[in-house]
Amino acid sequence: MSTKATRAEHLNIVVAGQGAIGSLWCWHLRQARAIHLSLLTKTRHEQTKQLCFSNIQGLSYQYTCHVASDESLAQADLLVVCLKSYDAASLVNSLAAHIAPTTDILLVHNGMGVVEALSTEIKSTHAIFTCLTTHGAFRPSQSHSIHTGLGRFDIGRHDHTQMSPPHWFAGIKQALPNAHWQTDINTKQWQKLAINCVINPLTALNDVRNGKLTQADYLPQISAIANEVAQVATSQGIELTAQVITEQALRVAAATAKNVSSTLADVRANRATEIHAINGYICQLAAQAGIKVPINEALVAKVANLSARNAL
Repeated sequence: MSTKATRAEHLNIVVAGQGAIGSLWCWHLRQARAIHLSLLTKTRHEQTKQLCFSNIQGLSYQYTCHVASDESLAQADLLVVCLKSYDAASLVNSLAAHIAPTTDILLVHNGMGVVEALSTEIKSTHAIFTCLTTHGAFRPSQSHSIHTGLGRFDIGRHDHTQMSPPHWFAGIKQALPNAHWQTDINTKQWQKLAINCVINPLTALNDVRNGKLTQADYLPQISAIANEVAQVATSQGIELTAQVITEQALRVAAATAKNVSSTLADVRANRATEIHAINGYICQLAAQAGIKVPINEALVAKVANLSARNAL
């Protein structure tokens, strides 16, 4: 069978990242017959990986996933990058010579600023898409992931030049739970960033689950963070008020009351956090716009210091 025939019959997708969300992608894509899935790993000594997935009902399944080869990378219709924000750009840039110009790139991470770190070669050759998710997932071991909370996937082209979904979206929508195409993913990304700017640092610094932030004594801190984020958002042409940010953050904290934020999970596991792509991104844009954001600057420093202490 020719390569063209294979590509016509199957959607070739390579997933990079074996974290909780990457594993969630792998499990659902693996179930779709029209998708040929392979997992990009640090080493390619194995041809397959044995993984375990526990669904929202608590049922667990063992499954096999193909490890990406040079050939599968070259034939990929879509590269899904489910890495931490500080690793995503370097990984994509390193693959420039291994993926075809027709390969689209979908970034799945917290925070913002990754696209800016992509090489000119990557950005001029490939279509870059963003995926936001509110699904909850947890990885108790390297080979086992647990789906802890139902949410949604919002996907859109980063540069807003594509109103209709790309050819691979239909396959993604069939495979993933609650996937939606967005014509303005940037606004949604800012809305999620603003919420993360509140929930992630406060839960990490206070070692509490999301729901704790709905208590009245956290409101002054939440309002102060929201006020600074709103000013920076306005400077970027994003309509997002401090009141809306506060209300949305409290709503999400209540809806995900039992969840552990990704930043708190990283701190507890002695991993580097994505705080520089969350509140740190706000600080970066604020400096460029001449806006003072002392609260966010302090949060970045405190979380970074906390991570450094825990790593000792």
